[in-house]
Amino acid sequence: MVLKAPLYGWHSCAVSPATSCVIGEHTADGKQLIFTSFDPVKGRGRELTRLDIDPTVDYNHVLSPDGTRIAVIKRSEGRIHILSLIGQAPRQINVKNWGNLENVDWTADGKALLASSPTQRGHALLRVDFQGNAQLLWEQQQDLETYAVPSPDGRHLAIMGWSLNSNIWSMEDF
Repeated sequence: MVLKAPLYGWHSCAVSPATSCVIGEHTADGKQLIFTSFDPVKGRGRELTRLDIDPTVDYNHVLSPDGTRIAVIKRSEGRIHILSLIGQAPRQINVKNWGNLENVDWTADGKALLASSPTQRGHALLRVDFQGNAQLLWEQQQDLETYAVPSPDGRHLAIMGWSLNSNIWSMEDF
């Protein structure tokens, strides 16, 4: 078994006026993700929560805009784990009719999630409510991956769509 690097993914920060940031790290055995507070000036803070994981699979996580929850997906599954940082029970959202999520972010108001999933034609961007209902927002054909980040006012999305176009050349007598 090959374990991933200790730091997992990137940091994630709440939206102002909240000031919290988190980093995710694997435990030494790779069986848990540890979420720790992080301050760009003061450095690492206290441990916030943990999640049991499969060490052979990639995960994606993001802090809610108000800094009170972390959304975590196991890539290639249709579930979103919501971890509370204010003492509420963790919850799981099973996304209806979508079984292969790859990326996740919160909507600007924190009342739903944005998730991406591969389709037969490319990649879809979904808005997922807390009951698991998914609304297709956008689909890019021949896409390798899609990701969206909302503007702070919730009126716009920055959408990343990654695709590949390549050619093969043949040379004779060189």
